[in-house]
Amino acid sequence: MPTKASQKLDYDLIIIGGGPSGALTAYHALMAGLRVLIVEKEVFPRVKPCAGGLTGRVLKWLPFSVAEVIEETSDHVDVAYKYSASKRLKAPATLCAFVVREKFDNLLLNKAITMGARLRNDLQLSDITEFKTHVKASFKCGASLKAKYLVGADGANSITRKLIGEGSWLHRGYAIEGLVPKSATNKAFSMQFDIGIVDGGYGWVFPKRDHYNVGLYITSKDYSISRAALDAYVKKRLGADKINDVVGFSEGFGGDRYRPKNKRVLLVGDAAGFAEPFLGEGLHYAIRSGNIAGALIARAARKNIKNIARRYRNRIWLIRLDSWVMKKLAHKYVYPKLDEVGARMERSIERPETSTKKRSRSLPFLKGTAAGKPFVSILLTFPFHRFWRVRKSETEIAFDKKFK
Repeated sequence: MPTKASQKLDYDLIIIGGGPSGALTAYHALMAGLRVLIVEKEVFPRVKPCAGGLTGRVLKWLPFSVAEVIEETSDHVDVAYKYSASKRLKAPATLCAFVVREKFDNLLLNKAITMGARLRNDLQLSDITEFKTHVKASFKCGASLKAKYLVGADGANSITRKLIGEGSWLHRGYAIEGLVPKSATNKAFSMQFDIGIVDGGYGWVFPKRDHYNVGLYITSKDYSISRAALDAYVKKRLGADKINDVVGFSEGFGGDRYRPKNKRVLLVGDAAGFAEPFLGEGLHYAIRSGNIAGALIARAARKNIKNIARRYRNRIWLIRLDSWVMKKLAHKYVYPKLDEVGARMERSIERPETSTKKRSRSLPFLKGTAAGKPFVSILLTFPFHRFWRVRKSETEIAFDKKFK
């Protein structure tokens, strides 16, 4: 419960941004009885550019079920080099669930509001002042609010990050996506990755209930993508001429170098650069960092801890290490050597099966993802993948009961 000193403040926690990382931070703080304000410039539900894939890592880290907004699931992925034949890689459980971010984000935010968080859409952050006992957030309208702690969950273009002087380490990747109605193609897809469709990146096809989310991704500004390239990919891969709601967006990387310095201000999700550059996945790190920040602040508020930066830094070490490993994979071992990688993929696809025994095509990476393991944990422990246990999350159990 809030301390007596906290009664002099407007809130125990102010969160800038109501996306997944902000909503999960609020969830854990509210579970501890803290007074939480979420400042969000958009009115939810709002359109959010994103492929909308919830990997096994996301599903295992969600503290409650989101089955009601899942539109499709897949226990396998089809991977190809450019437009060559695809190789199907199968996991022993749900590898990825697919959502429309508009619905998913709205569900998470409404969960926090239902638990008692106050939401304000009329405030725009202009300044942050940190004191010994609290943080003051000032807004463009002239208002100011005080709280014990403040969390920046305002995405890759975070204002919070700029105001506290962080972000010199941030670098970006880019994507362009659109929606193809299933009625516009006679081909069926579960989850498709086409490596090398663009230099330094890949193309994807993710299934939703009545459409496919199709897009192109590049790892850095050293490469380029265009609407024409997306149209060509849709035509070649899906055989469709129609693509709706095309939008381009950037992703923020570099979270492996984020070391929080402010005693009472933390960054989570994309605001902290917690997206990995290999596949551009950000939801896993958004959910995980939101969980960590919310639980830490709940404990810190109870004990009236003044400096939470060091504690947060100690708790996000695995996220930072994961980001670093994926950065090396993207920028050193895969995308600069796409021709070599593609040749290996094609040889693997063409190689005939020599064993008469039934062999699983489930790779340790896929099994680890389905089990909810961070990528670096998979690398360190993959020799023991036979002993990994893949348990269904609350979301998967609820989805199976409802739709299967």
